[in-house]
Amino acid sequence: MNEVVRILMDRDGLSEEEARDLIAETREAIFEEMLGLEPDYIIQIL
Repeated sequence: MNEVVRILMDRDGLSEEEARDLIAETREAIFEEMLGLEPDYIIQIL
């Protein structure tokens, strides 16, 4: 199991499926450039 999935499950009480869905939604938001930036720049922000 992915470490981020585990953290979301423990911290937020999500099921594994809910945690994976949340991660997928987050990826989509990044790739859809919701911030107006290319995905290449996300690492520099983090």
